[in-house]
Amino acid sequence: MNNFHFMVNKVPENIQAEMEKINEIIQPVMKIRSRYLLFSIPIIAISFINFFTLLFLTTINQDTTMMLMVYGFFAAIGLALYKEGKHKTEQIKQMSSDYMIERVKKSPFVSEYLKEEYVKLIKEQPILAMNNFIQFLNEEENQMKQRRENFKKD
Repeated sequence: MNNFHFMVNKVPENIQAEMEKINEIIQPVMKIRSRYLLFSIPIIAISFINFFTLLFLTTINQDTTMMLMVYGFFAAIGLALYKEGKHKTEQIKQMSSDYMIERVKKSPFVSEYLKEEYVKLIKEQPILAMNNFIQFLNEEENQMKQRRENFKKD
C-alpha cells in the first residue's frame, strides 16, 4: 500500500473518491515524470563530475576533447530530461486543477455563486487548490445532507 492510499483512507468517503479520481487522471503523467527525474539526476551528476574532472585535472588533447564532448552531450541529455520532468510537474498541476474546476462546475447541490467562488479560489490560489477543493466537497456534502433532511421532513 503506498502513501497516497494511506493518507486518503483517513478522510471522508466523498473526498476519498475524488482524490482517487484525481490520482487516476494524473497517474500516467506522474510515472513519466518520475522516470525522467530518476534518470536525469544521475546522468547530470556523473556527466558534470567527469566533465570537470577531465577539464581541470588532465591535459587537453584530442582524446580528452572527445570525452569532454561526450560528457557535455550526456549532461545536455540529463538537463533536457530534468526540464521535461519539470514540465510534467506543471502538467500534473494543470490536470488536477482542471479536474477540480470541472467537478465544482458540475455540482448540482451547490449554488452558482459558491461554484464561482470556489472556481475563482482554485484558479487564483494554485498552492491552496486542493484545500479549497476539499472545502468545496465538504460544503457540497453538507448541502446534500441538508436537502435529504428537508426531504424527509416533507
